[in-house]
Amino acid sequence: MDNFESSSVQYYVAKAGSNSIVDGMHINEQVQYNIAREIIERRLQGKWTALFSSGAVVLGKAEFNERGFLDKNAAKRLYSTIGQKKLMRSWEDAFIHAGKDLGTDKRIHTSEGILTRRDFKEDDAIANLQAVMREAIHLESTGHDLIFFVENGNDLIAKDPILNDNDRLASDFASAISAKALFLLSNVDGLFTGNPKHSDSRLVTEVDIDTCIAIENSREFAYIDQYKSKDGTGGFDTKLRAVHSYLEAVPDGIAYIGNGTKEKILLLLESGDEGTRLVSSHQ
Repeated sequence: MDNFESSSVQYYVAKAGSNSIVDGMHINEQVQYNIAREIIERRLQGKWTALFSSGAVVLGKAEFNERGFLDKNAAKRLYSTIGQKKLMRSWEDAFIHAGKDLGTDKRIHTSEGILTRRDFKEDDAIANLQAVMREAIHLESTGHDLIFFVENGNDLIAKDPILNDNDRLASDFASAISAKALFLLSNVDGLFTGNPKHSDSRLVTEVDIDTCIAIENSREFAYIDQYKSKDGTGGFDTKLRAVHSYLEAVPDGIAYIGNGTKEKILLLLESGDEGTRLVSSHQ
């Protein structure tokens, strides 16, 4: 894959899981605001961060009070299309309010993208994505605007089932733009040696992703295949595979897994004060 570079911009991708931004069946607006504010602060520092957000299915499902369904996959698609509006409106509000609080005179725009993993298998689609990114940077440089990408995989009739886990989509996106770092955020502090709720589990602060398969198959890390949110599609096994794919495409990149409910989480992850850092020894 061709490298996507800009001399003046550093690209990053962050993914916020359902557990980090949805409290029960309602959006946690404070967490959204914190993430939006940090992304704007990073943008003003020259760090261009695209955001992938889960949560649409949970928010759509909440409207129907567990009435049951005829077809689970069709219901999930329907829930996602209803929840998507609420999710995007809430993110837009979060970015606008955070921008005002930061005192920026820039106009804030949010760009909604609905993607599938199949999109990233086509060279033309990747070229289109890169062209859109360049156009956004150009528009920002010639006016008083900031454009924030908020993406996910909630598609109504895509051939792929709506199991396009946003961890993997975020990884594909990060690979396509040669992002310097990929942040995967949930409500867990990082990768642990066991269930994070157990006192004998310890946080793993750094992982060489090239030993990832051994970690996934070891008894010490056996729990990761089971740990996922009730309504999400991603567990830590999915996160590790997403990171592995990203670092294969961008060997000098860095991936982080951390707790998105914490304020300034991207800074804390980069400084090593929080979460798990994942790198490739093939750098």
